[in-house]
Amino acid sequence: MKKIFIITMLLSACFMGFSQKSFDYNTINKINRHNLIAKTVYEAEAMDSVISEINFMGQNFIGQHGSFEYEVFGKIGHSQMYMNDLLSDLIDIPLPNKELELMADTKYKYSNQHILEKVINSRVDSVSGEVEKKEMREMKYTDDLLTSTMNYEWDKTSEDWVLTGKSKMTYNENQFPIEIDDYTLEGEDFVLFRTTVATLDENEDAVEVLIKERNEETQVLENKQKAEFEYFSQHKIKSFIDYEYNENMEWEPKRKLMFEYGDIDDVSNFIMYQWNKDAQQWNEKIKCLLTYDEDVNIEDVIIPLDINEIYQYVHHKITLMDIYIYMPFIGWQKMGETNFYYSVMEVDDTINDDDDDNDDDDDDDDGIEEQQIAKSMIYPNPAMDIIRIQMLDKEFEGTIEVLDLEGKIVLKQAINNETSISVKGLQKGMYTYRIKSTTKIYNGKFVKR
Repeated sequence: MKKIFIITMLLSACFMGFSQKSFDYNTINKINRHNLIAKTVYEAEAMDSVISEINFMGQNFIGQHGSFEYEVFGKIGHSQMYMNDLLSDLIDIPLPNKELELMADTKYKYSNQHILEKVINSRVDSVSGEVEKKEMREMKYTDDLLTSTMNYEWDKTSEDWVLTGKSKMTYNENQFPIEIDDYTLEGEDFVLFRTTVATLDENEDAVEVLIKERNEETQVLENKQKAEFEYFSQHKIKSFIDYEYNENMEWEPKRKLMFEYGDIDDVSNFIMYQWNKDAQQWNEKIKCLLTYDEDVNIEDVIIPLDINEIYQYVHHKITLMDIYIYMPFIGWQKMGETNFYYSVMEVDDTINDDDDDNDDDDDDDDGIEEQQIAKSMIYPNPAMDIIRIQMLDKEFEGTIEVLDLEGKIVLKQAINNETSISVKGLQKGMYTYRIKSTTKIYNGKFVKR
């Protein structure tokens, strides 16, 4: 049986990772430009974890857990993804491993101007079980716009990064990426092996994304994949269809997603269909329903780059996503849910314009500095036995009150800027907290597992 991650498949659809994935460079540019404007200290809600809970064939377990840490200026600094390794055959799924395993570890480095410079991806080796460096991207900018990346792979023998390729971005006059060219390093030459080209409408929404790849025999770029988008109105997506170019030199549909919107003009649900080649029809496959906190606008939320795509079509903070799978002769069956957890974070986005030079003396062999991580005020979230509190103000002194859903104070303790508190005696569930100083009050939520 072909081995895949079922949860990855679900989340790749339900996190909208399908949408213009090669154009995540635009997200990087938007975030970088934001930092050139916002030189302030402010509070925001930071997504510190994403947890997918699966209920299938009588088995309840956590399928995926993403954990995120942030720099003091409000950008992702470190992300980790934990997963259960399952088989793809839904008829014969073994009991899952109750312990989640670390599958991916990513670190980010920024310049003193808070511009993303490097991304280091590590993976767990399937044999040794050790976390090993795999890939690195170095970002290059022109007038603060990302124009290219240099791509490296980790060489175990030399214990060093080896240059393997590069990517170049082309933009229209309004700085929207319309083409990405990917090159491999062959000898001393960079050779083009893939192009990704976006066709935009009058609203600068992508209506088609076409990917061509080099044929190794003919050395000619040939059609590989394409995506077509429809919109209700500007930036309000209606549908998406994914195609592959088959051996008959015809575009063959593979997946389709249809979107619906609620009263607050956010995506309320979307359904993924799979093309049935024999019947020549679309079959329903997966449905995702989104729940929002309407009191929190998207501008007040900090999210990691990895799942930034889902926020293209929403205006409020996402708190829950219910996942359903369509079973023949039965109908829609709930397969699980994904919870998005946040904590209040004080962000210091002040840029020191006089400090333009990076000090490489403290860099490790990744080029990743030991930078100050501004974790959310309470982490990890969800928590097991211990919660840790970290405040940006190093002189902070105050108290924390933990309340249950009825508003009863179940825990109260004095804290400073770095404090660990045992929550082992608390029942499982959702709690709110209040952190008080003489001048400020911070409110938030966390989950005890």
